[in-house]
Order: sequence, then structure tokens, then C-alpha cells
Amino acid sequence: MPGVVNAKSLGKQPADLSPAIADETEPFNLSSGFIYKLGRADGISDQIALLTMEHPTANNVIEANGDLIVLRLKSREDADMTKFEEQKSAIAEGLLFPRKRAFLQQYITQLKSSAKITYNEALQHGAPQVDG
Repeated sequence: MPGVVNAKSLGKQPADLSPAIADETEPFNLSSGFIYKLGRADGISDQIALLTMEHPTANNVIEANGDLIVLRLKSREDADMTKFEEQKSAIAEGLLFPRKRAFLQQYITQLKSSAKITYNEALQHGAPQVDG
């Protein structure tokens, strides 16, 4: 059947498979985690990263999001390092923030474990109101 790659090994009958559709994505960044028209990039990004202009077609078919995908590299752009220099501090802060938060949470947990905590019942249940 045209358009089907090794349907028998997929455990599906040719009648169960949709016809092949050729399509292309917009340019994307491999670190984004999502590729327009393909969805979540889990597993796909690894395969795309292996493609070069000398070897633009993937060696195997990928199953992702219920679809069979054959990858072919159309073009590759190198990163614009001038933009990196402009955004360097924002990138560094973005990478440091989760670490700072985790450190603070660990510090608070450690303080709680060695502290004696008592609760003021009057404040917990609301203090009685005084008419004045």
C-alpha cells in the first residue's frame, strides 16, 4: 500500500491507517518542548537534532501523539549570538530562580523541623468580639 511504512510491524492493518499527508512546520527552537503541527516534542526533538543537511531524513518512523511521522530537515539556522548577549541576564535569572526557590523551601523545612511550633487557639478560631 503506498504511503505506509511497514504496517505489519506496527500491529495495524493497512485499512486502520490514515493516508499519508506531507506537511511542514514553521521554524522552531528545539528547546521549546512544542512543535507547531506536531505537538509535544518528546522524542521528536532528539531525532531532529541528529539530522543534518548532508543527511536530512530520519532513519526511522516516529510514533507521536497517535501519528506516524517521517522527519526530513528542510533548513537549519544557527543561533543568533547577539540576541543571546542581550538576553543573557534574563536567561541566567530564569535558570537560577527554581534553584533559589528550592533552596529557600529546603531552608524553611529545616527550620520547621528544629522549631517548637505552638498555635494560638484564639487566633485560629477567631477571637471573641467585644461590644463597645
